[in-house]
Amino acid sequence: MLLTHELTQPIVDKTMAIIKKNINIMDHRAVIIASGDRDRLGSFHEGAARVIANGHSMEISTTDMNVLRGVRPGVNLPIVFGGKIAGVVGISGDPEEVRSSGELVRVAVELMLEQLVLKEQLNLETRARESFMQELLAGESGPNEALFLARASILSYDLQIPRYAIVIDVDRFGRVVEEKLSSRDDMRTGELALQQLKEGIFHTIERAFSISGKELIAFAGGDKFVVLKDSKNWRINKQQKQEVQMVIKKVMDDIYQDTGLTVTVGVGKLYGDYRQYAQSYKEALAAIDTGQRLWGRGKAYWAEDMPVENLLAILPGKVLRDYMQEVLGPLLKEGEARHLDETLNTLEALFEHGLNVTRAARALFVHRNTVIFRLEKLEELTGYRPSLSFQDALKLKLAIVAWRYLQAE
Repeated sequence: MLLTHELTQPIVDKTMAIIKKNINIMDHRAVIIASGDRDRLGSFHEGAARVIANGHSMEISTTDMNVLRGVRPGVNLPIVFGGKIAGVVGISGDPEEVRSSGELVRVAVELMLEQLVLKEQLNLETRARESFMQELLAGESGPNEALFLARASILSYDLQIPRYAIVIDVDRFGRVVEEKLSSRDDMRTGELALQQLKEGIFHTIERAFSISGKELIAFAGGDKFVVLKDSKNWRINKQQKQEVQMVIKKVMDDIYQDTGLTVTVGVGKLYGDYRQYAQSYKEALAAIDTGQRLWGRGKAYWAEDMPVENLLAILPGKVLRDYMQEVLGPLLKEGEARHLDETLNTLEALFEHGLNVTRAARALFVHRNTVIFRLEKLEELTGYRPSLSFQDALKLKLAIVAWRYLQAE
């Protein structure tokens, strides 16, 4: 691979912004082709020539400046690409001070070169972003935090701000992909159609969510896309939530209009440390899974609104069944089961409206006395009085969630 100024100067600029030291990159002829010091471009670097010749790193002291042509104090390391030395990267400064950064910069430069070459050859910038996002969402920043943050900087990803995950689950996207590929005689044509569908959905999400310019958006694999949404505050307030909910609805409507595919969305909690972004992502996935089981597809579910549901979702099925039977058993008996949906809907309306019978009746479009009658029947069968006892209401709430969760299995 031949290194060029156009390829390497951006690498120098971005890396220098991180380590605050001058960096030079020399090509296979030991000529400086990229540098923080533009006056040195085109100069021969004798230290780099020796590194290329013997394949070993070289430190240059003040004394060496009198012996070697075109050098300054610092460290110089070979850039290895495809098993061959493609050039040399040099960091200016006292070798004692920059030595520890040398290997990191060399690895970072090699990584950047690999990404840039892939982008040139296969237009894989999107895949590079997806790869980084997959590591970020998996919580796999690796043992070298500085290198991981350097990669983030190269991709213009700000990992120093609070974020929360928004997962967009496009129902049947994977199946549609298979159908498109299998229906094309020409696999290449099928892959192109797939890429166009994927990019179309991605751009729909990108257009809707690119509000601050700091959002991180990627394809998460399978049927899912993810947005790491930034927040100015350390807590998502009511207004923010309403604004984001409006954007989510627009995305759901636009994707359905463009593709006919239903979208379910999960939103994780807000975290300030980039190492916890993965936790928010897991919460968003759990919200989708639990929400779909309990209330179906085509809706948006916020993890912070589902503490009870998410807690029960991780319990063993036997525990859920035993608890449900203990609380709802009398309602499940033959003769009463025909009224089960009516009773559960009444209770859920009561819970949703703060145990206020009048508001629950209004939501159910029935008379207040009808709700009172149903609650009296419930008390007769189970002994629970949810409109008068918070403890009874909590027991019934947990049992209903358990019942709905088990019904979805």
